[in-house]
Amino acid sequence: MKKHIRPAQEEMHGNIYTIIFMIVWYGIIFRTVIVNGFQANLLIFLVGGLLPLLAVARETQRALFYRREHQRAIQGGRMQRGKITGYSRKAVASEGKNGRSRYRTYYFLQVEIYNSDNGAVSQFLSQAYSKPIHKYLGGSSVTVYTDESGWHRYLDDFQWKERRSDPDIFNSPREWDGSGGLNTAIRVIAVVVLILMFLFMVLEL
Repeated sequence: MKKHIRPAQEEMHGNIYTIIFMIVWYGIIFRTVIVNGFQANLLIFLVGGLLPLLAVARETQRALFYRREHQRAIQGGRMQRGKITGYSRKAVASEGKNGRSRYRTYYFLQVEIYNSDNGAVSQFLSQAYSKPIHKYLGGSSVTVYTDESGWHRYLDDFQWKERRSDPDIFNSPREWDGSGGLNTAIRVIAVVVLILMFLFMVLEL
């Protein structure tokens, strides 16, 4: 089972759907202008459409920054072999719509590294992952990269399971990670519907 799970800071989920939606959004506005001429009340829709685009740009900029930092640590940092000894999870609250708190679960790997210089063994928690990464691991070995500052550590070269049904390396309850055939089908349908809406709008011009 091939899998590439990035830390939460490096993720860019859902951006493609927002971009396609905004193409349809501005396409509808453009068609309205052609058919009925420009009207002042369209300004609010033109400006309002910029908000999700700015949010996507900000999220993309953030994710690319952390991906570059990750790559910089691989190229110029210190490499050590590590062993994953466990995991932990934490529910983080954020304020959602109407002032209500929304909780998102993050997963952390407990990693042990051996210092060949002095023989000391140290432990640390990995970066946060939005997916239950421990459910995809087929082995405990991992490569640890420490950046030049010594403050940040990055994990790579995971041992993934061959099949999703393979036993977990840790005893843990089942976790819902939002993956699977149904979730993929929903995403495909959403993209197809948005593309068809755009094509229908173009053909109607």
